[in-house]
Amino acid sequence: MVDGARRALPEPRAFYVDFRRYQEDILAAFEARRRTGGRTFQVVAPPGSGKTLVAIEIIHRLGSRAVVFVPTLAIQAQWVEMSDAYSDGVSAGTDPRSDVDILCLTYQVVSTRASDGSPHRNARAILGLVGDRGTVVFDECHHLTAEWARAVRRLDRDGTFLVGLTATPPTELEAGERELYRGLLGDVDCEVPLPPVIKEGYLAPFQDLVYVVAPTDAETASIGRRFAPLRAARKELVEATGFTPAHTWAADRIGDFRDARGRPVTYEELYRDRPGYCGALARFALAWVADLPPSVIMEPEYAEPADFDDTVTALGEYARFYLGAAAEADADGATGARSAYGKLEAGMSSIGYELAEDGPRRLPEGLPTLLLESYGKILALGPIVAREMAAQGDDFRCLILTDYESAEGRAGTGALDAMRYLTSDPDTDACDPILVTGATLLVDDDLLPDFMACAQAFFDERGLDIELEAEPREGFYEITSRSSRWGTQVYVPLVTRLLERGITKALVSTRSMLGEGWNAERLNTLIDLTAIAGHAYVNQMRGRTLRLDPERPLKVANNWDIVAVLPDADSGTPDLDRLERKYSRFFGMTADGVLERGIGHLHPDLSASTLAGLYAERDALNREMLARAGDRDVARAAWKIGQPYGNRVVHCLDVRPAFPPDRPAPAVRPAQVARLVRAGLSAAKKVRIVSRVIGACAGLTTVPFLFDPYDPGIMVVAAVFVGGFAAIMSDTAGATLIRFASGSRARLATRIEDDWTRFVASCWSVAVATLHRLGRCPDPARIDAMKLEKRRDGSIRVFLPDESVPAETAAAAARSVADMLAPVRAQPWILYAIAPMSPAEAETAWKATWSGKVRRRYASGGFKRADRDRDVPPREYEERVSLKGNADDAAGAGEPIERIGLTCVPVPRDFSGCKADAEAFLTAWTATMGPARLVGARSGEYEGVAARFRDRRVYPLAVAHREFWT
Repeated sequence: MVDGARRALPEPRAFYVDFRRYQEDILAAFEARRRTGGRTFQVVAPPGSGKTLVAIEIIHRLGSRAVVFVPTLAIQAQWVEMSDAYSDGVSAGTDPRSDVDILCLTYQVVSTRASDGSPHRNARAILGLVGDRGTVVFDECHHLTAEWARAVRRLDRDGTFLVGLTATPPTELEAGERELYRGLLGDVDCEVPLPPVIKEGYLAPFQDLVYVVAPTDAETASIGRRFAPLRAARKELVEATGFTPAHTWAADRIGDFRDARGRPVTYEELYRDRPGYCGALARFALAWVADLPPSVIMEPEYAEPADFDDTVTALGEYARFYLGAAAEADADGATGARSAYGKLEAGMSSIGYELAEDGPRRLPEGLPTLLLESYGKILALGPIVAREMAAQGDDFRCLILTDYESAEGRAGTGALDAMRYLTSDPDTDACDPILVTGATLLVDDDLLPDFMACAQAFFDERGLDIELEAEPREGFYEITSRSSRWGTQVYVPLVTRLLERGITKALVSTRSMLGEGWNAERLNTLIDLTAIAGHAYVNQMRGRTLRLDPERPLKVANNWDIVAVLPDADSGTPDLDRLERKYSRFFGMTADGVLERGIGHLHPDLSASTLAGLYAERDALNREMLARAGDRDVARAAWKIGQPYGNRVVHCLDVRPAFPPDRPAPAVRPAQVARLVRAGLSAAKKVRIVSRVIGACAGLTTVPFLFDPYDPGIMVVAAVFVGGFAAIMSDTAGATLIRFASGSRARLATRIEDDWTRFVASCWSVAVATLHRLGRCPDPARIDAMKLEKRRDGSIRVFLPDESVPAETAAAAARSVADMLAPVRAQPWILYAIAPMSPAEAETAWKATWSGKVRRRYASGGFKRADRDRDVPPREYEERVSLKGNADDAAGAGEPIERIGLTCVPVPRDFSGCKADAEAFLTAWTATMGPARLVGARSGEYEGVAARFRDRRVYPLAVAHREFWT
């Protein structure tokens, strides 16, 4: 595709590169893009993956002379060097007046402005000189925002092919900049995740770990006091009668949104451009039982509880676009809007936000800061560093990154706070830490003699005449010098050498100093104390530990996060939200050896548990993380380096039982008790009286689980009776009871799991059948061949192993099943159906009965007992029509729902676009599950049916839509 007016590359030419597997995939994507007539190609690939070599090959294939834009002189020199090293017959250079084939320029030289703000004449001249080049490459194209994008936009003309290369696509741009970027390069055409580069051995494998802490007592008390005024103001706003309540306004806002010019914006457009905004308003509205408008699709994330950010966003928008005007109109205070606005303003101020014209603006010392910079995180350095030192010994090399050096007047997560803690704790002082920032260099007091000797040798090598001074402080020394040559350009390489040689085992620094552009091959542990979640920074930061270590070919990196939480969703989520945003685009290795995208790869509880549950179980989670930190060999084996891979993203579902919200899972499991008591019986089997006592304890502890692990009354009566009985029986009474209890519950759990896994499989079949009816799935047999895998956390993973199935088709099936199993909220369409299990039976399914049996009424669409062990899809009973009629009659007569087994099923988003799509889903559901009736949000029946089943699921299962790489 070479324009006739543009000069081609010379012939003959050659490019000598043996491309890696993932690089071949990039080139294949480029050829596919070129065949369709596209004039842009944008690649996202990790640092160190060889994007420059791929781009040079693309230039050769396009065949026209090229201009390359880069952000730094170092990258400019790298382009020329690599082109000369690997090419024959093609010249490269940096002089815009030269006639080289590949001209490399910096963005700055074409974006310079004159004093009046117009493009400088030199910049215009250079752009004119390169205008005849048919290929334009934008390296590190995430810099193409604002001024740089406008400067190079004139090169986008007919016959020109534009190539964009980056490791960090700009996903967090303002609307105007986003449109400018997309208008130049379009969407990403090929993205290479980090795993292939590691699988082929070009970067070190890693595992991401997390340590969950609570804020200090003082911080917790302060958070409670500061949030109280906003909580009171919010209550008044959602209960308002004189003006539109906040939750009602939030729901209406999503369905009737208008842009700054007053133009109506459809929900689809709004969700595409601002999904986080839609989610915040929807969750806030649903939390206070406001129905979403019919035009709003019930996205899966809307079913999550409203958190701190949602409250701030929703109330800030409410004040900005409605309450402020209502308060001004309420001059005499008749409606109460003026008073309510004042209370909201005071409440927002209390948590560190102000109501500005452009929305709520966070102040420096806001409430989120107390969690993001909690001193509880500093206290977690003790167990983490001690565990890493014990596991790695002399190989331990650690970088602790913070946002700042120190905070005025308080303890937080500054570099100085970390340094003080490390040097004051005997378990961590042995790592001989050094703090290095732009203004300060601190050295552990134990390390001072070695540091001064190494520094002098370093100066002698470089011919530097620098004399150092050491001033004692709190467990360490501050290093200074009167020399004008002393600065970061000297002491950063110095401390890097000390770390590489093991003289110090830990560096404490700020992200601005060592978070990007700094490398140390021996570094194998990163502890992130920053509050940053931006993709660009996180991508660079994670890369610090992934460089290969020639002296340690089996290197594995541990990347730690420390997150502070509180059990209260109102105020305890900011740091957990940051962690979720941080990992939203990254794949990482799970404990069971799967490369999964998102926060769930750290630990399933981070995405599956409630905030209160995570807070309560944080000690157990931390113990597991510390254990994994020492299993680096296991982590490396999980990566399967050098083995074949498919290089594809698989959409899947993780399904697990959802305990009724008012009945949490029992804290003590029978199997755990059984193991402990068996050990005690074995040790005491020769002492009859001790054995009897242990037998009694076994009865007291284990037998209640045979009845109802939630009902305190039954537990007490059963424990007293059976425990006393066991005390007068033989030595093996306790063990017998334990075996009976554990076996009974195990058989029960197997039957329940068998039922719900079959039900999930049936939902998948419904989704596939609907996609086929709508023409989105040409081969339903292939996509219906799903696979079930049981995970270590007890959940079941559902996915398609067939690589030939299009990713979008598999993703649509997975999304649809997740939507079917979601709680009934404000979905545009629902099915009023015969339940596969009535609500009463569903609750019984989670209880252990004496007989160990759960009796189910198999209504239409359920399994017959004869089918229980046969791998067949559910089918209708012959009398399903009469059952449907009886159910409808009973519902009309006001018969309790539990008596007739009726339920509601949300119609998936993919099938909610129009009535015809919803009817296709109804047909598929009826053919597989049994009779149902379609109810739309605009029908008169909808409100009553949706209200009756609100927040209930068709089956008591929690479902999460995941992505993993294989």
